[in-house]
Amino acid sequence: MLDSEIPPNVWTFNVLVSALSKLGMLKEAEELIEIMEERDMVSDVVTHRILITRYCLRGWMEEARRIFNAMVDRAVHPDTH
Repeated sequence: MLDSEIPPNVWTFNVLVSALSKLGMLKEAEELIEIMEERDMVSDVVTHRILITRYCLRGWMEEARRIFNAMVDRAVHPDTH
């Protein structure tokens, strides 16, 4: 995907983050956010919400909080509903 002539966008990455996280590959999903940043793409609230949800479902609240804090640090505003 990254080597193709059709560049991925944030929605493409969100689909991949979601798929990886559903498979329990949360660290790999987080690595995609780093790849996005390397490509000067900005992750959105959906990207972070996917990871937060999956960490919470596993009971890994510290990891969920870490992702939330990273989201806020990146100036991505959480949903209000």
